[in-house]
Amino acid sequence: MKKFVLGAIAALFSISSYANDTYIAVELGSGSYSISGTSSESKFIQDLKDIGVINLKIGQTSDENYRYYGYIQHGGHNSSELIVNGITQFKLKFVTYELGLGADYVHELNDQFYLTAGANLGVYNSDFEYTVSNTRSTSNTGLSTGLGLGLGLEVTDHFGIELGYRYTHFFSNEHKTDLYDVSFDASNMGYLNLNYTF
Repeated sequence: MKKFVLGAIAALFSISSYANDTYIAVELGSGSYSISGTSSESKFIQDLKDIGVINLKIGQTSDENYRYYGYIQHGGHNSSELIVNGITQFKLKFVTYELGLGADYVHELNDQFYLTAGANLGVYNSDFEYTVSNTRSTSNTGLSTGLGLGLGLEVTDHFGIELGYRYTHFFSNEHKTDLYDVSFDASNMGYLNLNYTF
C-alpha cells in the first residue's frame, strides 16, 4: 500500500498539462480521537484522546476549480502518566504518522472568500507504548480516509488562509497488549491552513 501511495504521488506531479499552479500548504489542526475497545474508558486512555497535528501538502490546481495534492502528516506525541512523589510510576504514549493523496473542490463566493470540500486517502502508522517496570509497544499500519469542509480567504493572488473541519477514519487501528485493548478509530479535527500557489 505504501508503494501504491508513493507511486500515486509521483504520478500526480507528472500530470502537469492539466494544471495551472503549484499548490503548497502547511496545516495545523486540533481535535480528538474516537476511541473504542475494552480499555477505552480507562482514565489514562482517555488522556490520549486530544490530538494536535501538523500537515504538509504539495500539489497542483486545475482550470476547473479543483486542487490535487500529496500530503504527509504528523499526529503529535500524546502521553499520559501517573507520578507519585515526583517519580513516574506508569506512562502511556501514542503517536501517528500519515502519508497520502487528496483532492478539493474550490467554490469561489466572491473575489476574496471561497469554500472547499474535499476527500483524502492515505496510509497511517500508529505506535502505542506503555511503561510500568519495562516498556511494551505495538505498531499498526493501515488505510485512512478523510472528508473535509473549509472556508478560505484569498489574502493576495497567491496566498490564502483557510479554517475548516476534517473527519478521518482509520481502518483496523487496534492495539492489544497484556494490559490494554484499545482502538483509535477516527479523528475529528478543526484546522488552520496557510497556502501558497505559484
